Amino acid sequence: MLARTYGAMGDWQKALDYSSKAYETLLRLMGPDHHITVRAQMVLGSSYVHTGKPEEGIRILEEAVERSASVFGPDHNQTQTMRFSLVKAYSETGNKEKALKTGEELLESVRREPSPRPGRSRPS
Repeated sequence: MLARTYGAMGDWQKALDYSSKAYETLLRLMGPDHHITVRAQMVLGSSYVHTGKPEEGIRILEEAVERSASVFGPDHNQTQTMRFSLVKAYSETGNKEKALKTGEELLESVRREPSPRPGRSRPS
C-alpha cells in the first residue's frame, strides 16, 4: 500500500491522503469486514496519529481492533498486529495506562495463539 510506504519514509501527510482514499474505496467496494479494508483502517488510524490528530487516529485504531477481533477472532495474527499499532499510538500520545493495558492484552493473546513465523502457517 502506497500510504504505508509514505509513512515509512516519514511523509505522514501523504500517507494520510492515500490511506484515506484507499480506506474509503475499500469500504465501498469490499465492505467494512474485509481483511484488506480492516488493514487499511489501521494504516489510516496510524496516519492520523502521526499527523497531529491523535484522538481521531486512536478512535480509528480502536475500531480496527474491535472489527478485526469480531471478524477474525481476538487471537488472530491480524488482530494482534492491530493491537500492537494501538499500543504504539497510546504510548506515543502519552496514554501509558491504556498502552500497558492493551499491551498486556496483546501479550496474553500471543501466549494463547502465537503468530506463525513468516512462511509458515498456523497448526490446524
